[in-house]
Amino acid sequence: MSHRTQIGVLALTATILVAGVVAVACFGGGSSTQVDSGNRDAQPQTQRLAPLLTGYSANIKLEQIPTDDVRRAVGANETLYLRCTDRTSGFSHELYVAYWRPGNLYCFESVLHPPDSCWSGSGWYSPEGRSDVVIPTGTGRLGPVEWRKFVAQGAASQEVAFWCMNGYRRWLLGNRTSLTGLIDIVRATRFFSLVMDWIRADQWLDLKERGWISAPVKHDVFFVRFNSPHPIDEVVRSEAFEVQFAQLAQWGLLPSAREDFR
Repeated sequence: MSHRTQIGVLALTATILVAGVVAVACFGGGSSTQVDSGNRDAQPQTQRLAPLLTGYSANIKLEQIPTDDVRRAVGANETLYLRCTDRTSGFSHELYVAYWRPGNLYCFESVLHPPDSCWSGSGWYSPEGRSDVVIPTGTGRLGPVEWRKFVAQGAASQEVAFWCMNGYRRWLLGNRTSLTGLIDIVRATRFFSLVMDWIRADQWLDLKERGWISAPVKHDVFFVRFNSPHPIDEVVRSEAFEVQFAQLAQWGLLPSAREDFR
């Protein structure tokens, strides 16, 4: 092994150790996951998510919740938070989408703030949760996605479905305190890709060609979350959800078991 390769391996090891400390700090039980937006450069704001604001009938009450602070905190190019209520049935759900365009160095934030950490850090508790859940809808299926039930004192329980897409492939989330979750976080960092590209130059091991290295900065990255006080398997058959489902499908943001990003 050449001296250059040895230095690269040491740098990669240091990256993993630092990520381990970050993971413990961010994902430990009951810890807060607030992000210091002062460490995030302001990213150019896009209008990629604007179509999610249209296409609803008068029967749907649509409320857009401001998210600019969240957008800056996670370094996203765009965030959208909608509260949708069916005036006839009374069914309601919320949709949150965050978007990092190609070249955004903060796209690794997409896997750092799942409800498992952010909601738990805000007083919610999840007594039930499953991975790779497939939920039939009126016109197709939603899944495989992460599903959780959250409860909090003095608040209605919430069912939550969420996932992350790197290009047209699902980025596995699951339990972010696991070793697999830690590896995903490390692989998502720009520094990791730079170190591995540097090792590649020495022709020690062509890891990127073997698919061991993610390159999220080269793709659109989206985090999508639905939540509702009503059962998710009923919400997905609502009029508002069907509008959003169709738009997400058009963008290629519905996860497929054949295209998981591992």
